[in-house]
Amino acid sequence: MDGWVAGVGFIGGIALANEEIGPTVRNMGAAGSTILAFRKTHDFTAKKMAEKGMAPGASLLKKGGSSVAGESDFAGDPIVEFAKRNF
Repeated sequence: MDGWVAGVGFIGGIALANEEIGPTVRNMGAAGSTILAFRKTHDFTAKKMAEKGMAPGASLLKKGGSSVAGESDFAGDPIVEFAKRNF
């Protein structure tokens, strides 16, 4: 989904460059690409850590929730929940 938002945002920003909404659409594309890069980097790092036998940080979070903050079922931020339980 983030890739689609990024692509549509960048293409829309170019197509609507002379419109009032152009910069907003362009910013939407930048935000989408930033989130996509964060998630892909997280997945890559977790995979490499697992290959080395290390525990990725996300494995310390509760099971069933997402390993990336903001994607659980309205249960709150998994990083904050982990901190509340352990510190």
